[in-house]
Amino acid sequence: MPVVDEHKDVDLPAQKKPKIVLEDDVQDDTGDKDECTDEDLISELCWKVWGIFLIYLEENSSDNEKDDSLGTDEDNNEEEICNLLLQTQDLVDMKPFHLSEKPLSTIESVVDMLPIVLSVVYYRKAELLLSRYYDKTDNHYDTPDGPNVQDLLEASKRYISNSLKYFPSNAATLLMAANLRRVTNNIKIVPIMDKAEDQDVGHGHDDNVGDVLSFCFGYPQAATVAKEVRIQAVHFLNNTSDLEQAESAMEYNPVPEWVESLFLNQIVGVEYMVDNDNDTDDGENDQQDNGFFSASSVEATASFMAAMLYSKICRHEDALMYLQSFAGLTHRLHPNVWNRNHQTIHPQSDNSINENNKNSTQIVKAATQQQQMIPIAFRGENGVLPPHLYQRMCEVFKPGAAFWKECDYANRGYFSFLHNIDMRPDSSTTTRLQPPTNLIDDVVLNHLLPLVQRALEKMNGKTTSNQMEEICAYEWWAHSRSNQANLGHMLHFDSDEADLQGKQEVHHPMISSVLHLTGDAASSGATIILDQTPHSKVVAPNCWKSFPQDNTYTIFPGNLLHGVLPCPGKQASLSLTSNSDDAPHRLTFMVGWKTRQVPDQRKFNDSLYGPCAPLPPKERETWVQEIYVGYDKNSQGKALETAFHRESEPYEAKNIWMETLPEVSPAWEEISRAEEGNDGAPLLKLPPSLDRRFFVSGAPQCFLESLFENDDT
Repeated sequence: MPVVDEHKDVDLPAQKKPKIVLEDDVQDDTGDKDECTDEDLISELCWKVWGIFLIYLEENSSDNEKDDSLGTDEDNNEEEICNLLLQTQDLVDMKPFHLSEKPLSTIESVVDMLPIVLSVVYYRKAELLLSRYYDKTDNHYDTPDGPNVQDLLEASKRYISNSLKYFPSNAATLLMAANLRRVTNNIKIVPIMDKAEDQDVGHGHDDNVGDVLSFCFGYPQAATVAKEVRIQAVHFLNNTSDLEQAESAMEYNPVPEWVESLFLNQIVGVEYMVDNDNDTDDGENDQQDNGFFSASSVEATASFMAAMLYSKICRHEDALMYLQSFAGLTHRLHPNVWNRNHQTIHPQSDNSINENNKNSTQIVKAATQQQQMIPIAFRGENGVLPPHLYQRMCEVFKPGAAFWKECDYANRGYFSFLHNIDMRPDSSTTTRLQPPTNLIDDVVLNHLLPLVQRALEKMNGKTTSNQMEEICAYEWWAHSRSNQANLGHMLHFDSDEADLQGKQEVHHPMISSVLHLTGDAASSGATIILDQTPHSKVVAPNCWKSFPQDNTYTIFPGNLLHGVLPCPGKQASLSLTSNSDDAPHRLTFMVGWKTRQVPDQRKFNDSLYGPCAPLPPKERETWVQEIYVGYDKNSQGKALETAFHRESEPYEAKNIWMETLPEVSPAWEEISRAEEGNDGAPLLKLPPSLDRRFFVSGAPQCFLESLFENDDT
């Protein structure tokens, strides 16, 4: 699955181009110019430059093939326009715009809105710098030339503060600040709106504001402000009489256009939508366009984040209040699933596991075997991998390693690697695996496969030889998530991408599994496995939770719905000079055990990466060279093969036990449908880039439908 943009700000909505009057004939030659003040002339110039800026944004918003490198010409051009606009503050006595002192209904001229222009421009400048900051931290690099991470962060903070100085109710900036607090896990990095300003929009804090803000980073405030600004702006526009708009350019009043452009388009992400389905042919709609103002995308993003974070700290009634503002939601993960208080499962013998399996009230069946199986975890006194292999795996997949950079993990969609399991005759009656050719083969075939075989034999009564006749390949992929800003991993099914996109068929691995490299239950999100398949007719009654622990291994039937919850609690704040490598990471190595051959399904013929791809050539990728170190037969001869077939007791049999996973029920809770508010605003839409399917519409059918969505998830 791809990495979702967990800590980017809400995308700026497509701009509606205002009716900008750029000509010099706005005033006549009857002497009115003598009555114009310097402020009027500066204001007129400001609006002209602002109009050029919006046209520039519109022309560049659809360019998806821009160079993503730092310091692009597009960025420089935008900065130049922004800097030109910012000169206004040196020419006019600019005062902040407070909604408590000056509601939008009192705006009389464009001069009144100059502070709003500056607030939006500072937001845009902060957005440019933060995009570079996130790019450097996401991709684990800092170049010697140009601004470093600390400089980018400090400048962004200044621009955010200036944006809120001129308009404290700039919802887009409040959302940006909340994102930055969450990414750095530092609530003090940008001050949260004070109580007085929060009350300006009619919503005070509760008694536990400090605790709530320390976990929610200001998202509830951004949602509240976005809603209020939308209400005031739409009310202003609806009450602007068409009679006040004269047809003559001399009497053109730009105020409504700019209220729409600044407050609705820029600050809260609202667009004017036209319902073309209601058009008639009799001319009755010539004087009306059946249009309406959309819901606020800023409010939607802030509300979604508030619901997510309130769920994480088990304030489920608060979370529900935000969820009910979204259109069509029918289910959310039950509060039981979010609750971190879980039963401690003590080590048990393999026989006790088998007994638990038989007595379990909710037993699931593996996809390709009509045998009973439940999710289980393998743990050991020293882990499931020998120390030297575990350390090498942590080194290959550590944050900032060549693997993440060379595969462009932060920006690439789903990709994985497929290895066929090569069997050869060992005697007249048995077969054995070929010696491993690299680190991944060694870990998977020598140490993880025996654990899978052991579990299947205990639960299904299958012998190792029977199992090996069915398991013919394994698919692997890896994930890295910083605990600082981890929103979890969306609920999904493991499936063969080729059959989904080509044949529209659903095929799963026989068994899915997770090797936890780093991450612990106190700071990393739990893997959740739901008793639900793509063809379930009802939502899952039960959910198993696998809490991360270094060097442990979890397996479960490959056709079950699963995902990862957000990191459970507040982490230590990053210093301003730190990048994301310094934060604790949840590193996981996934293996899907196949019973059918899967062809190479790279999405592009010239790409090294895609679903079920072979390993890239060693000469192309450094990380591939790393996993072959120590396994090159040219340098080691038969020493490795001899070691592989040593007769000593295998490592996996020493002090490693199986555990049943904590189980909670129910797994889902229905959400009562919300009605449109008294303000007439449409219900919100879930932001696709943040949706983890923890809150869904139309479950369980929606999960089957999600398999065929071409969204690279």
